[in-house]
Amino acid sequence: MFSAYTPDQSNQKPTYMRRKLYYLTAGLAATLLLAAACSSDDTAEKPVPEPATLTAPTLTLSADAVLVDPEHSDQPALHAEWTAATDDEQTEVAYTLYVNLTGRDMFSGPVVIDKGAALTHDFTHGELNQLLLNTFDLEAGTEAAVRFAVYAKNADEEFDAQLSEIKNCAITPKTTYPNFPPSLIMVGAATPWQWDLNAGLELPESREGSHLYQASGVELRVQPMSLNNGFKFYFSRNVNDTDDPRFAAQDLSAETFGKIAVYKSGEAQFQPGSFGYENGVYDIEVNLDTKLLTLTRTGDLPEAPLPEQLYLLGGCFTWGWTWDGTQLAKAEEGIYRARNIDMTFGDNGDVGFKMFTERDNWGVYYAMTDDATADNISLQLVTDTDAPQVYPGKLGYGKGVYDIEVNLNTMKMTLTAKSIDYSTAYSMTGEATPGGWESRTYLPKKGDNEWEATGVAMNFDGDYKGFKIFASSDGWWPWYGQTPDAPFGTVIRIDDQATSDAKGDPQFYPSRFGYASGTYTINLNLNTMTLTLTKEN
Repeated sequence: MFSAYTPDQSNQKPTYMRRKLYYLTAGLAATLLLAAACSSDDTAEKPVPEPATLTAPTLTLSADAVLVDPEHSDQPALHAEWTAATDDEQTEVAYTLYVNLTGRDMFSGPVVIDKGAALTHDFTHGELNQLLLNTFDLEAGTEAAVRFAVYAKNADEEFDAQLSEIKNCAITPKTTYPNFPPSLIMVGAATPWQWDLNAGLELPESREGSHLYQASGVELRVQPMSLNNGFKFYFSRNVNDTDDPRFAAQDLSAETFGKIAVYKSGEAQFQPGSFGYENGVYDIEVNLDTKLLTLTRTGDLPEAPLPEQLYLLGGCFTWGWTWDGTQLAKAEEGIYRARNIDMTFGDNGDVGFKMFTERDNWGVYYAMTDDATADNISLQLVTDTDAPQVYPGKLGYGKGVYDIEVNLNTMKMTLTAKSIDYSTAYSMTGEATPGGWESRTYLPKKGDNEWEATGVAMNFDGDYKGFKIFASSDGWWPWYGQTPDAPFGTVIRIDDQATSDAKGDPQFYPSRFGYASGTYTINLNLNTMTLTLTKEN
């Protein structure tokens, strides 16, 4: 009556598949979770990299002590090397080597040597001598404790800079010259030798080991004081780098004249004029033991021979206070002349001039005396001041063109006004003329279509020292120049800029035709269209 239960076979397979899919899904999920867990564990175990940094370089010196050998100045004396501040090739590091004396703060007045990326530096004997004797101003033969350090800095400043440990080295500088020289060389603007060490006066040591140097009969021009004329005593003629660079000069910290200090460089000198000394002949004694200079005046300066020319310089001239203007040429012994000099004396007559005896020597010149008058322009030789001048305006002379005559035999000057009709005068200007392009030299009308100037100091020192002649006293067009590809003095008229450009700005260039600088008569003849230069001296 009872029957056994028989499952429905129709849905048995689907149920099995669902179960199988479930197990597969669960297994996959477990696998993924396990993988994730393992991955997480691996990350936790791996160390996190530290940020990049610089480490202090390790500095090493090749010696603890160095005795400098000046005979081998270009040979290595001390080798310095240091380790890199990082191993990262992508990090740019610049190294700086600092050198200073032990006892000083490392960064207070050090010598700084930029090394870039280099990790070594070789000091030569000459370099060490330079550092100790000149930069640090130490004495030769004295051992000095010198400290070194290397500073490492990232180029991008991403990391903190680092300083190496400071290293010390005992260095003894040495020279090839003695502490006291066998002789001194005297030069300076107050001396006849100026600053020429080859020509300077040699003062030998009076006896070996005395450190005393003497000379007698030395001419000194120490006035006018405003010129600051002075002198110094070099320990050698400084022919080459191995010579002694030292010199003896006024101790700038002393209030009295003659206190000596020894220098290796600088502008210090003895300036006796600032302490009341006058021009004259002196005996000189230099004592390097007591560090004292003694000057004993024994006489006046000898009278100088009359100069071959006088140099006119002054604010009244078109060339001003330069040496390249018109000179007073020597006409005969003691008599000097210049012609056609254009002068302007200022509203109050306080614009004047001086007449110098020697080019570039501002200390000796002629000027008018305080009692000079228009009819008697008396002169004086000035050597101890720079105040006196010739002031024609104060004597009643007006602006104009003058001939000048100076007679040093009688110490008189004559000014002769030239009557120039500026309405008919021509003018010239250029690099070859007195005053250059900044002024004009006038050519008075001489005759029909002819103009001439005399006594004109022309400068033809160079192929480009030229000039033009203008058809008026103050205009710019038309002007006359040299016809291209023609003999010198063949004149061409230039009416406008286009013509000037087309002809190549055809100035007169006398030096290209063999003319030399000098004083000339200049004649322009438009009847023949010729220019004639006649040298007067």
